[in-house]
Amino acid sequence: MKKSIFLAALCLMNVVLMAQDYELRVLTFEDEDAQFREYTLDYADDWAGRAITTWSDLIDDPQYEGPLTYADHMSAEYHWYDEGNTELAHTFPNNYAYCFWGGGHAISNYWGEGWSDEDRDIHIAKYYGEDYVAENAGNDAMLGWFKLQMMVPVQAHSGENFAVHYGYKDDYSYVENLPELRFEDGEKRVIDHMYVTNTNYTLNQLYNGVKSEAGNSFGGNWEGLTEDAWMKIVAYGFDDVDADAYAEPISEVEFYLVQGENVVTDWQKWDLSALGEVAKVRFNFLYSDEMGGKYGFTIPSYFAYDDVAVRFPKTTQGGTTTDIDNTLSNNAKTYKVVKDNQVLIIRDGKIYNTMGQSLTNF
Repeated sequence: MKKSIFLAALCLMNVVLMAQDYELRVLTFEDEDAQFREYTLDYADDWAGRAITTWSDLIDDPQYEGPLTYADHMSAEYHWYDEGNTELAHTFPNNYAYCFWGGGHAISNYWGEGWSDEDRDIHIAKYYGEDYVAENAGNDAMLGWFKLQMMVPVQAHSGENFAVHYGYKDDYSYVENLPELRFEDGEKRVIDHMYVTNTNYTLNQLYNGVKSEAGNSFGGNWEGLTEDAWMKIVAYGFDDVDADAYAEPISEVEFYLVQGENVVTDWQKWDLSALGEVAKVRFNFLYSDEMGGKYGFTIPSYFAYDDVAVRFPKTTQGGTTTDIDNTLSNNAKTYKVVKDNQVLIIRDGKIYNTMGQSLTNF
């Protein structure tokens, strides 16, 4: 009986440890978590040799046509690398330019509740000044939501900073290279999850109907949310960090930002573990027919993400699951393992805690 209890406990411990044989490292985009070495963005004029020492150094000001995400876009490459932590990295893709209007993942801390045109004017005033709003009252070409393209309706999932994705690829777009996250060291790993939400710019178009600041509808017929509407982001996994724009993915997972009249307006956890071990991930949008037009996708192709968790091998203190397996055939040895952050000792066919108390009934 005791032997059966011991073997059952041992097998349970083995299963638990095998299920938790990794630890999660999280990309937070917070300055206090930055581990990367200082580097420069080689922009022209006053931005030549722009030093990047923290994540906040990558936040553009102003949001639209700022010197980091738009200036000198034919040569300079906005990029970042979570070195020494998740090892995830990103560079603006080259879609006729290295510029946010061609797609990319920009770091942001801009947020503001509400996505009506009235809310837009309040947010515009916050970042561009009250005088700017007064001088351009009624001029949507100067007060458009596109100027607040890196804004989300809630604060960062944690801390202050997050990333904003822009870009999609369909039969109508000029885009060749989708924005991607890659493991800079070329290793393949499992990305466990990230948190995602819609941006205010996207929400304004979804709820109020597609319109440009020039008054047209981008060649589309979208007039607002219906029960048939849907919009999702798709993550494609690749096993080669150098896979080109035409490579076939080895896996994919999706997340709905819009399902009928249900729209994501807060941070939602997106499980990416089904991608398996990948060297990089590309992101794209898919959408229902009414969101398309003669120019393709008519909804702004933005989403924000934060707190990207990556699995790394977990080392145990003085033992591994292999040690436990060996114990079944040779229980005269002593092994120290960790379960649920508790150190356990296996000696002579019995399980003890560090106080020497028997855990036969574990």
